[in-house]
Parts: sequence; C-alpha cells; structure tokens
Amino acid sequence: MSFVEQEEQKFLQEVEQVKNWWKDSRWRYTKRPFTAEQIVAKRGTLTIDYPSNAQSKKLWKILEGRFAV
Repeated sequence: MSFVEQEEQKFLQEVEQVKNWWKDSRWRYTKRPFTAEQIVAKRGTLTIDYPSNAQSKKLWKILEGRFAV
C-alpha cells in the first residue's frame, strides 16, 4: 500500500470516528455547521489526550445516570 493510500485510509477512519462520536446521545441537540470531513481535514497530525477528558467523561456518565429522563 502506498503512502497516499495509507493517508487516505487514515483520513476515512478519522472521519468515521468523528461521525460515531456525533451519534452519542450527549450531542443529540447540537447543530453543526461543518461536516466531519471538513473537521478532520483541518486537524493537525499530533493527537493530544487531555487529562481533563477522562474526568469529563466520568462526570457525564454520572450525570446521565442520575438525571435520565
């Protein structure tokens, strides 16, 4: 597989990840002016995993469980 094909495959995988993330119930009322493809195209090459991300996911899970409608 050539370098270009690898990059294209990675791009498509990231687009699918964004689309799957948007399907989460947390974002059901969010309107987005950009497509997943546009967002992935503007991302940098370094992925950053913020420590606060784990805590925010934990808090959301607690809130979602306690205040489920």
